Amino acid sequence: TVLCPAGFTDPSATATEGDAPFNSLTVSADVPAGLLVPQPAVGTYQVTYSATSVRYPGVTATETRTVNVTDPTPPVITTCASNQTVNADNGCQALVPAFSGVVAADNCTASGSLVITQSPTAGSVVGLGDTTVTITVRDGSGNEDTCTATLTVVDNTDPVIAVCASAANANANGTCQAAVPNMTAGVTANDNCSGSVAVAVQCWADRRARVIVD
Repeated sequence: TVLCPAGFTDPSATATEGDAPFNSLTVSADVPAGLLVPQPAVGTYQVTYSATSVRYPGVTATETRTVNVTDPTPPVITTCASNQTVNADNGCQALVPAFSGVVAADNCTASGSLVITQSPTAGSVVGLGDTTVTITVRDGSGNEDTCTATLTVVDNTDPVIAVCASAANANANGTCQAAVPNMTAGVTANDNCSGSVAVAVQCWADRRARVIVD
């Protein structure tokens, strides 16, 4: 077994024939080209060894050795995706954007060949608040490293008043003051995230009442 990114070193083989003392034979090795490179690709290779008899010319014995090049080391994420904030739509939801900017390295798989995925996937629908997005980096042998980023969906849409309050009059008392009447009666409003919303009345310095929807 060869652990990537190490190269293959042929341990060779020996062959003998005849009775003791045995005669040593010359052994030749047929090593696959994929094993001859400085960093063999992950996979299984067969090295074939051959020895030809001295006593019986033309008689050749062969044996094979299986060489497994493996990569048990996961990639390493050095920079994760940044957190993102998006606005909710009219349905108080948002589509998950693509989380980019991930930087990772691996001992055997080139950086450009690493597979980067996210969950939830881009285009998924999420609701208001924080959603954890898991970033996964996978190398050619299936080893993985993960990191997380946060997607925050915020409600930046103001509520909409469908029916406003009617104008109202109030008579001043002896001190030239009057109680503010209930201006919320009959007011209806809706919000993309809250549905029906609370209605309140606020008095301003100019002594006019304003309907506040929140």
